[in-house]
Amino acid sequence: MGKPNRFLAAAVAVLLAVVGVATVFAVTRSPERFEAGSPVATVQAYLTAIADQDPTAAGAFLDPGSPCATSDVEMAYLPEQFRAVLVSQDVSEGTATVRVEISEGTGDPFGGGYSHEEVFRLVRTAGEWRLSSAPWPMGWCEGSVKP
Repeated sequence: MGKPNRFLAAAVAVLLAVVGVATVFAVTRSPERFEAGSPVATVQAYLTAIADQDPTAAGAFLDPGSPCATSDVEMAYLPEQFRAVLVSQDVSEGTATVRVEISEGTGDPFGGGYSHEEVFRLVRTAGEWRLSSAPWPMGWCEGSVKP
């Protein structure tokens, strides 16, 4: 093997090692924690319950006046893996809007999947923030049409 081929092989090995370390870091990195009791922390806890495939825990974050109930979460498609990144939040006297970029992957090594922005609307009820609309991944609920 000539010197140029050894150099190329060494460069490829170093590149693969860097990519491997970066992948391990990205996968094992702890999620950012938001201020307890904030609208963003509520959305994060809801999405954690969705990620854990726990519709009962996710349903606990729904406002009683929401068109959705735990039974709607149970019927929804809960993705096996996704990543959520905070885009923005707007809090105003008892209501809040939290925008999150959701990336759903296929799990293939080449990063297949897609991203979409979701809007979570919340209301402050009994001192706690609760989801007041049909949040992702539902987008619909049995009780969505109210008289």
